[in-house]
Amino acid sequence: MAVSKSGGTAFWTLFRHIKRHEIAMTTPVEMDYGDAVSEDPAEESMAFLYGNPEMGQAGTDGSVEVIDAEPVTVVSFGLNGSRSDAKIEEARDRLMSWLDEHSEYAIAGSLRVLGYNSPFVPRDRQYWEVQVPIRKIGESAGGSVQGVGSESP
Repeated sequence: MAVSKSGGTAFWTLFRHIKRHEIAMTTPVEMDYGDAVSEDPAEESMAFLYGNPEMGQAGTDGSVEVIDAEPVTVVSFGLNGSRSDAKIEEARDRLMSWLDEHSEYAIAGSLRVLGYNSPFVPRDRQYWEVQVPIRKIGESAGGSVQGVGSESP
């Protein structure tokens, strides 16, 4: 995974990195929003997730850090349509409600949003997810996805 600090240039910084290293554009694009329980989530970093560990060399390349990420278990809410702060907050609230109902799980990482669309997909047809990494109480983080639901515009 190639990671860059958030901001208006994060996407293009990552895009130039993969082009320079002849790595095909991959999906999903991950946007890390920090504290999963924050009432006002804000994007902190962006990452291009590589398809396998052999893609890219781990280390720092300018303002891009390439890391080998460990598998993670998440609870996820999928949405169709244009991404907005309000929709991210609503999805986060639904994920927090699910966690309240499933006390055997604890939050194990930052709120994240995954986008799966090329720039050519119309906004009303885009698909994306809001995820919270979780772990079973008494266990370390794992590597699976627990879906909570999905919604169309």
